[in-house]
Amino acid sequence: MITPVGRPQGLVRLDERRVLIVGADRHVLVAVLDTATGQATPPTPVNLTGRVCGAARLGGALFILAGAPVDHATVVPVIARLDLSSLA
Repeated sequence: MITPVGRPQGLVRLDERRVLIVGADRHVLVAVLDTATGQATPPTPVNLTGRVCGAARLGGALFILAGAPVDHATVVPVIARLDLSSLA
């Protein structure tokens, strides 16, 4: 299956058919992939940058360990919480 997310670095199971893919090009991107059909949602940008170091689902939330831009030269490590209902 082809992923619409560049440099995928995390995969989180949503249900029996769908997975959430987390990756990063210039910014962190997430997309939902239907494993039965191979169809994916368009990538959703997240205001994080740098390499994704991990992703996990806890209830209705997705937690991403990545970097947050402070200014043009500074990125700090953060854990971001995203509401899954706004992504899927």
